[in-house]
Amino acid sequence: MGFYGDILALEVKDLSVPKLVFTSAEGTLAVLASSAYLLRYLEATGADTPDLRSQLLSRIQQAYQSQYGFRSSDGSYGPYSSSEYPRSVFLSAFAVKALTAAKPYIGSVDSEIQRSIQYVLQQRDRNNGCFQTLSPSGPFNGNYKNGADLSLVVANSLLEGGYNDSTVYKAVLECVDADNLPSNHTLALNAYFSALIGEDARATNTLNKLLQQADKNGGLTTWDDGKTDTAGYAILTMKALGQNLGAAQPIVRWLMQQVFARYSFSYSQAYSVAVQGLTEYSRVAFATPTDLTVTVEDSQSGATPPETFAVSEQNKLVYQEKLLNKRQSYDLEATLNKGSKGCAAVQVKYYYNSKNSPVHKGLQVNATSSSVDCGTLALDICARYTEGFLSSAAVVEISLLTGFSADDQSLKE
Repeated sequence: MGFYGDILALEVKDLSVPKLVFTSAEGTLAVLASSAYLLRYLEATGADTPDLRSQLLSRIQQAYQSQYGFRSSDGSYGPYSSSEYPRSVFLSAFAVKALTAAKPYIGSVDSEIQRSIQYVLQQRDRNNGCFQTLSPSGPFNGNYKNGADLSLVVANSLLEGGYNDSTVYKAVLECVDADNLPSNHTLALNAYFSALIGEDARATNTLNKLLQQADKNGGLTTWDDGKTDTAGYAILTMKALGQNLGAAQPIVRWLMQQVFARYSFSYSQAYSVAVQGLTEYSRVAFATPTDLTVTVEDSQSGATPPETFAVSEQNKLVYQEKLLNKRQSYDLEATLNKGSKGCAAVQVKYYYNSKNSPVHKGLQVNATSSSVDCGTLALDICARYTEGFLSSAAVVEISLLTGFSADDQSLKE
């Protein structure tokens, strides 16, 4: 059972980033953007302790330096460091968003942002107003196909990057309106885009449609696509329209349930939007000083003794955990002590094993070796996902025999 006085406590509990994340452009840019959102939030709320600030600045600098490995001189980005991969309009636009968010912490990057914006604008189809890419959907453009979703996610990034051209955005609206059966994800993107360009009536109507199609059960609001950025864009739209963010609480509660065992979302563009939405919500929800005490107890006989949690401004970002006695079910009741004020969250994590779970082999690896001559060994390795994954990366680590070294040219090829 966990207790904390700020919903972003889980995000700052473990700020380490696996090295694997920095092997892809999307993961690297997600770390850059989300770290900037978190640090900006901590600064705004006065919770940026020297230690947290140092860790987040370190993440920002590491991600900023790493993103150069995916960037070309024209401002475009590819999914991986090798130049053999095609350039991606989605990643190039995402870079505009991430660099803009991190600009206060990495110095002047205006020229870099402008080059990426110009590259993105060159990928616009002037016949229908849509942004397009010649790359297949997948890690090249965040699973977005040509059409409304790709155009909206690109346009939103340009707007956050400070690019304002009514002609371009009017054409994007025409592209979007050509989609007669928009998904919930399209509606969320559309609502946020409309709010950013000042089309408040359109944004409100689109947001209302999105909320009408939501699944609302058990105090949670979510959508059948299960995408964290759908929820994130809904929160950002409410904030942009100046709506009461109290209505966003059921959406926020669902987002909080999506955290992994590492206390973090997966590192992606959707992750950065979710963090962006949560920081905007938290600025309002946790704006008042926190000083509260909560007692949590299980009414079942032989249950865990009552646990008391105290939260103040000094420890609201500390994730307090207590281990419950092992049992099949719990009947927990949380009681606020008299005089308590502020916001807090209680979370119960239940770890279990699924009986007779089917085995799914998601990764296929083929390796063959041949002897070219007595001093040269050729090794061919092919790794691929099998269960229909659309956006994934595989990293293969090979231990060389003593006396052998890798041929750098063959690795590049």
